[in-house]
Amino acid sequence: MVIDHWDFSRHHPKFESDVPIGLLLMVMMLPFLTALVSAWYCWRGSRRAAMGWWVVTTLIYVAWCFYHMTDPLKISL
Repeated sequence: MVIDHWDFSRHHPKFESDVPIGLLLMVMMLPFLTALVSAWYCWRGSRRAAMGWWVVTTLIYVAWCFYHMTDPLKISL
């Protein structure tokens, strides 16, 4: 039996959808990309642009937080 490490549908019910797994992985990497862009603007000395990208990163984190915090926690006690 070959185990596919990229098949998240067995582990998490949200991934049982028609959305391609590549798109889900890209969305999950989005906060890291925006934080990198923010750091790049900071190193260039553009404080306003860096703070703008930092706010975008924070909004993405908050959106994902609400997305994951509203799920029922499926654990056996």
